[in-house]
Amino acid sequence: MKNIKETIIKKQYVAVIFFLGLMLVMVIRMGKNIKTSEIKSSIEMKTQDELGEKFAAEYIGFNMDDSASESGVETEVETVSESEEASDYQYPSGWLDSFNDKVEELKQMFPSGKYWNHMDVESDGTDYLMVTDIPCNHTENGEAYCNLYNGMSDDAYVYKDTSTQCWGFASYLSDYIFGSDAAAKRFYNYDSLRVGDQARIQCDSHTVFILEKTDDYVIVAECNADYETCMISWGRKIMREDLQGYYITRWN
Repeated sequence: MKNIKETIIKKQYVAVIFFLGLMLVMVIRMGKNIKTSEIKSSIEMKTQDELGEKFAAEYIGFNMDDSASESGVETEVETVSESEEASDYQYPSGWLDSFNDKVEELKQMFPSGKYWNHMDVESDGTDYLMVTDIPCNHTENGEAYCNLYNGMSDDAYVYKDTSTQCWGFASYLSDYIFGSDAAAKRFYNYDSLRVGDQARIQCDSHTVFILEKTDDYVIVAECNADYETCMISWGRKIMREDLQGYYITRWN
């Protein structure tokens, strides 16, 4: 009987030791899992922070370590390369105010709905400031009553023998804004387009002058959009996809 009791006690003791050992192993494994989870979480947070910094630096253009940005100091950009996107471009200080003032002057000189011609007026067309209330009729008269203006923009135009209708009008607006001595050059990137530029569109058949520009559309001034009357128009909106062609700028 005594041997039987001792055997039972020994078995119970072994079972308790085994149970305690099992519990100890489980506690150790749980500790390792918690530690591993903490390390993994730390690595993921660090990676996300690094990716966030990379995104900000590469796509937003913000330098996380830029002391000028941290201090709130802003710098004026006086010039910009042609390849730089217009959305990133900062016009020279005060330039847009001057541009808008000149646009208002031009609107008074060439009112929307009038005609840039010399219909029923004794003129050879060289009085490019003349406007009338009578539309051209290009079907019958061709360019006989159209005004003439040759501006510096001709240097960037593929044809040298035109100075009438939409091209002549846009050319004069450009000279009025930038001065007749400012050089002109051609380019093809919409993202480089700025206010004051000209766009040659519709299979190289029509020219518009850019008044406003966004990533999606432009607002323009133009003459002879119907190819028939030389009507002056301010404020038409043209979507980016409809502005295919080439552009002329006076920015250097």
